Amino acid sequence: MHRMTEFAIRKRTAIFEVLGYKCAACGVVKDLEFDVIVPTKQAKSHHQKFSFAQRMIFYCRQLSAGNLQVLCAKCNSRKHRGCQRYIEPLLVRSTPQPF
Repeated sequence: MHRMTEFAIRKRTAIFEVLGYKCAACGVVKDLEFDVIVPTKQAKSHHQKFSFAQRMIFYCRQLSAGNLQVLCAKCNSRKHRGCQRYIEPLLVRSTPQPF
């Protein structure tokens, strides 16, 4: 396996260890995604431009800033469509400890 891929997988696992392996909104434990709570300019384009390793580094920075959570695909989609029911509770988060 490529060294950067191994690095990124370790970072991804570490982030899940800090935030938990369940959706912050509904508690589901499958189809999980990282979600930037308050979008930044960089967050809007990170999926198109960044490699997997670069995305994990970006997510680590967001985690350290208290701006990252785990959502299932369904809740993440609802949040990004602007469903207020999913946005309000998700913005109130405790700041996780940086690693």
